[in-house]
Amino acid sequence: MLNMYSNTILDIGSETIKILQIIENKKSGQTQAFFDFFPSDGVTFGYISNKNKFSISLKKAVKTFEKKYKTEISEVLVALNDFGISSTKISTTKPTINQIVSKHDLEEIYKKSEESLRAKNKDRIIEREIVRYKLNEIEHFSNPIGLNANKITVEYFFVTMPENNFTILEEVLSENDISAEIFVPALYGLSEIALTKINKKLGSAVVDFGDQKTSILIYEDEKPIYYNVLKIGSKNITKKISEKLTVDFAEAEKIKKQKVYSRKQKQIVDDELKVVAEKIKKEIEKANIGEILPDGIILSGQGSNVNDIQNVFKKVLNLPVKVDNKKSFDQSTVYNIAYGVFIYISKNQNKSPIKDGYNFKNILNPFLKIVKKFSL
Repeated sequence: MLNMYSNTILDIGSETIKILQIIENKKSGQTQAFFDFFPSDGVTFGYISNKNKFSISLKKAVKTFEKKYKTEISEVLVALNDFGISSTKISTTKPTINQIVSKHDLEEIYKKSEESLRAKNKDRIIEREIVRYKLNEIEHFSNPIGLNANKITVEYFFVTMPENNFTILEEVLSENDISAEIFVPALYGLSEIALTKINKKLGSAVVDFGDQKTSILIYEDEKPIYYNVLKIGSKNITKKISEKLTVDFAEAEKIKKQKVYSRKQKQIVDDELKVVAEKIKKEIEKANIGEILPDGIILSGQGSNVNDIQNVFKKVLNLPVKVDNKKSFDQSTVYNIAYGVFIYISKNQNKSPIKDGYNFKNILNPFLKIVKKFSL
């Protein structure tokens, strides 16, 4: 593939491993996208619960993909769907040098913010954002370097995941001769597809209602301010249908996917949807935002297609609720996270590194124009 630029995204879930590869011919400029999904094993609630089983399923998925599309996978970008992913906001204040904000001031504040985070937990930092600056207690909305101020406050938003979970994932990738250059929280990718700039500006949340878990990412003033993953998914509905109607799991899954329910079926499904909506409501309250999401909730994931989910969620949350129907390469929403991760990284190529070697620009410069070709 000497005459090709290639970029591969892995979206690892509890049920499937999704692979998206975007390739551009250096000479002709022709761009292709290959995509497929395969069964995953040894993954529970998004994290690797059985290292050996997952390694085998990943190896099989990669080899099958390479053979089918006559390509190679050696370096990847990874969408993280781990149950342990969560977020923390930390504000740090320091006096400036010579009453002028310098790059050194910002570097020192980041170090202190990270130290404060480490004192609370030992999780791996996988993403960070500056939420706001304050100069002499007055909010400032752009890079403050060079401005006059006696002191500066920076509020950071960190997304983390358990160190052990991250290490196991790195080890499995290494065992399969795969180098992971960048790891991105899955909802950062999904929000690139499901949310508009206006959604993020006004205040909204993207919710990925999956089989085993439900993830939520909240935006305010175009900034992510809250991220969490809940151990509840659409399979909880299936289990309840199975229990209440005394049918096997496969039959319960079919009932859940029906477009029309009997009165008893509807009661069971609605009751379980209310449980999920109540948990989401508590997460929104934890985010402690000023105005409660004027642009509401955007639902995605396999569970978002459950009949009447919008109406049930609207009643519980008292917010606008929409289902994300934007479609990707195969005219479905299956690869929206993977493609969204690609867009997110491309947009943020100049983002400051969190760790040594974490450099978007070196990795993605050749791929920026591909985003325009594949815009949804």
